[in-house]
Amino acid sequence: MKMGAILFCIIIAIAFSALGALAGAAWATERLSLATDAKATLVIGFVASGIAILAAVVALWGVYSQRVLTRRQATIAHLAALEADEHVRGTIMAFIGLTRKDKNLAAYADADQQGSEDALTIIFVLNQFELISTGIQHGIFEYELIRTWQRSSIKNFWEAANPFVVALRHRVGIPTLWCEFEKLHGWVSGDKSPFHALWWTGFG
Repeated sequence: MKMGAILFCIIIAIAFSALGALAGAAWATERLSLATDAKATLVIGFVASGIAILAAVVALWGVYSQRVLTRRQATIAHLAALEADEHVRGTIMAFIGLTRKDKNLAAYADADQQGSEDALTIIFVLNQFELISTGIQHGIFEYELIRTWQRSSIKNFWEAANPFVVALRHRVGIPTLWCEFEKLHGWVSGDKSPFHALWWTGFG
């Protein structure tokens, strides 16, 4: 909720700045020799404006909080669905088996391995994390939950699959293959700041 706290402070600062300006204007009006009815009308207007600003602050905070809650619920639901899916679990276990059998997965990126069960297993695992990373960047998934739940898997799976990714990028000439997963690995490894990379997701 660091982003939420910062946003809340900004909104409160704006609201109180506006109220301060209104109070200053009311004080200045008080110093003027205006008719009593005119002063009363101005004060009522200032008070009404202040109430409207505070109501807007509360409404904005409510919308933001609801979006954060929705994002967290979507993240947990997605991770729970992956855990419950037998096909996903089986494919991940098959991937782990490949990494134990062969520390360098680059050979599975060769043209003669295209469409093979082992190559498809590696691609499936890569795609799962590519999807999660994309969801984080679009404000669908909560980064902190993903990092807490899957940090070790993200680091270990990317490092194991990296030779395959590098080899396939070179063979097909597409340097952006699974670049979102690579970003995710960088964030959880501490190589980059997720706050600077993902600041906009708090508003999505």
